[in-house]
Amino acid sequence: MNNGSFTEGTSTVNFNGGIQTIAGTKGTTFRGLIVAGTGNKSLGKDITVITLTLANNLVTTGSNVITIPG
Repeated sequence: MNNGSFTEGTSTVNFNGGIQTIAGTKGTTFRGLIVAGTGNKSLGKDITVITLTLANNLVTTGSNVITIPG
């Protein structure tokens, strides 16, 4: 996900496809993250999410962490 040009922490990202992996060369911060679509998602790196919206999907973290600041 974050191997290209992505300005983290500035907008909402919608993972609305089939099976997807949120990965990259470093952890990523999402201002908003929507997890929806037909397949489950998995983490390849740690992520920080300010606003997280989950549909009927699983997010498999493995050894990675989702941080939601309070």
